[in-house]
Amino acid sequence: MLEALVAETGEYGPVQVKLILDRPALRARALERITEVQQEIETRLRELCPGIDDVDAVAASGIAVGGMQAVIVHCRRHGYGADEARAALDRALTVVEEGLGTVPGMRDPAP
Repeated sequence: MLEALVAETGEYGPVQVKLILDRPALRARALERITEVQQEIETRLRELCPGIDDVDAVAASGIAVGGMQAVIVHCRRHGYGADEARAALDRALTVVEEGLGTVPGMRDPAP
């Protein structure tokens, strides 16, 4: 999904992202999808890190999804090309990973 969001073409190319940002109904659907993705990440975190606190799992999934969403929107609004957007998203993922490394339940994930 992330690759599609930064690609020049495809389901979530620049035109689609602009439409989502400009049209309330499409923005509402995008928010629903983002919420679903966040819940999927939260579920996965609980599987990988069984000792994670509920609040930490919710916050961690929100940080991950929110960070990626913000970078993608920034890249689209500022006309980044696909390679630039991929690099920006990689940087965002590094920031998220480093920050989440401070969450107690995520330091020692299940084998």
